Amino acid sequence: MTQIPKKILSLIALTLGAFALIVGITKTPAFSASVSADTIYRGGDILTMNGDAPTYAEAVAVKDGKIVFVGDEATALTMKGSSTQIKDLNG
Repeated sequence: MTQIPKKILSLIALTLGAFALIVGITKTPAFSASVSADTIYRGGDILTMNGDAPTYAEAVAVKDGKIVFVGDEATALTMKGSSTQIKDLNG
């Protein structure tokens, strides 16, 4: 399996964080645990920029190209379905 360069993973994490800010997702959004995410990103610096200061989240869940959850990893993993891909951002 090809290893993704750390620089690209950092860029993905920053992009997800910026997108979360743009669409107004908070760290504790209302969501349905019955939703199965397509992809869950975890294990890296996920910067949300929620509020006046940078805020870091542990995980981001994406469904149909849209962020459906940003927050703690344990909650994100409740959205794991049989076809959900877990992407480790490797720090």
